[in-house]
Order: sequence, then C-alpha cells, then structure tokens
Amino acid sequence: MGWFSSACSAIGSAISTAVNFVGNNLGKIGGVIGNSVAVILSPFKTLEIAIRAIEAIAILVTTIAEILGIGQKDEKMDELGAKAIQEDTLPREEFETHQEYIKYLREEIELDREKFNEMSPEERLACTAIGTTILAKSIEEKTGVEIPAEFLLTAEKINLSAEEIKVCIDKFKENGLFTMGEMSDYLQGKDLKGKEPAISSVIIDAMQALNPQMTHKDVQNKMINMIQSAHEEKL
Repeated sequence: MGWFSSACSAIGSAISTAVNFVGNNLGKIGGVIGNSVAVILSPFKTLEIAIRAIEAIAILVTTIAEILGIGQKDEKMDELGAKAIQEDTLPREEFETHQEYIKYLREEIELDREKFNEMSPEERLACTAIGTTILAKSIEEKTGVEIPAEFLLTAEKINLSAEEIKVCIDKFKENGLFTMGEMSDYLQGKDLKGKEPAISSVIIDAMQALNPQMTHKDVQNKMINMIQSAHEEKL
C-alpha cells in the first residue's frame, strides 16, 4: 500500500481517521477507487469543511448520474459506500465494469443499518467519498470521459452546477478531449502544453450552449470568475 500512503501524505490530521478507514478497506474497494478517495479528501484542513464539501460533490455526482439515466433518485452516497465495505460484499475486482459493480451493490447488498448507524463522523465521511467515487467511475464509463477527483474538487470550489458539468463533459468529448482534468488544470493555470486556447474555447462553448441568452461578454466574465474562484483559498 506504499502508493496509497504516498497519495495520503498531504492529508491533515483532522481527517486522518477517514483516510485510514479508506486504507483499511482497499481490499474491498480496490486501488483505483481508493486512490481517488484519498485525493478527494486530501485538501481539507478540518473535518467540518471536508464533510460540507464532500456532501456537495456527492449531490453534483448523483444529479449528473440522474441526468444520464444511471442514477437513482435520493440515493445516498454514504450508504452506497458503506455497502461496498461490508464483510459480505464482493470486492470491486470481481466485476468487469463499475456499472456492474454499482448494480450489484444496489440490488444484491442490504445495508447493515446497525453498523452504519454506529459509524463515527470520520467513517461516514469516508463512506460518502467512497460511494461518490464509485458513482463517478460509473459516469466515466457511460460518457467515455474521465472525471478525476481533482476536477470534482474544482467543480465544487467554483460552484459549477450539475447541468454545467454535464454540458462540459459533452463538449469535451465532442472536441476529442477525454478527461475533465484538463478543465480543472486550465482553470488553475497549470501548463497544458499549448492546449489552453482549445480548452478555453470548449468551456466557453459549453457555457453558451447551456445559457444561450448570455452575451459574449457575459461568458467571458463567467470564465474570469471561474478562474478566480479556482485560485481562491476555500479549503
């Protein structure tokens, strides 16, 4: 688990219990999901801020899944994550796809309500992050576009709506861009080796498609606001 420890190195002590809980369940959820959960938890300095942000991300992901027809109304990500780590649950590696895995969790695993209710806030946070990541991976398979943890963190930070994210995913795919990580990298000012103009154009196109009443200046202002928000210290 050396790679997992490395991924967790920047995590503050306030949520270390949640991260350790994830690490202890890697055998169930697998390395891909575990690594993404570690990344999505890593920026937060306090448990309270982490809970608020992860719950907001969970709402975004569940809403996108509903739009795509692969979500369930009022599905709770902490319960989905808790199902994934129960003793009687098959590990992720037993399934060829994330969509098969999530179908199994939904239809064949009954939540151990007693154990779930006894979880600490840190453990419940970890379960929310696990469930959210599992559903996000299912969305990746449905759309063919990678949705890394870093993008979900940025989307929450700049207050993107689920509808805006869905349109951005569509526009990225239409333009041969297959990871939303490039959108978060662009907004954060990271070096994209000359792809910046293309990515900027796709984001603008997405915003205009969702808001046809917006003028070019309106869209430019929205872009500026997103970039500024992505650089703000919110965590």
